[in-house]
Amino acid sequence: AWITGVFAVGVFGGFLASILLLLRKKWAIPLFLVSLLAVLINTCYSFFATNQAEVYGTLQGIVMPLIIAVIAIFLYMYSKKTAANGLIN
Repeated sequence: AWITGVFAVGVFGGFLASILLLLRKKWAIPLFLVSLLAVLINTCYSFFATNQAEVYGTLQGIVMPLIIAVIAIFLYMYSKKTAANGLIN
């Protein structure tokens, strides 16, 4: 049950942070960080505590979670860069 909660925090945190980034609000940065941490926890759990790669195969079990983690990292870094450039208040 806790991993479902972590997944929900990652998804809804990223969604709300994206909306806040579109509205140019600084609250997007901490929400992207929370979402990133949730994505990393979920990805690590999937890789090390389950047999996800065997069940779903290489593409869905390994590649897709890594792509999601890379996108979460990019969004967090992008939000910090926009704040540094003064584009969000």
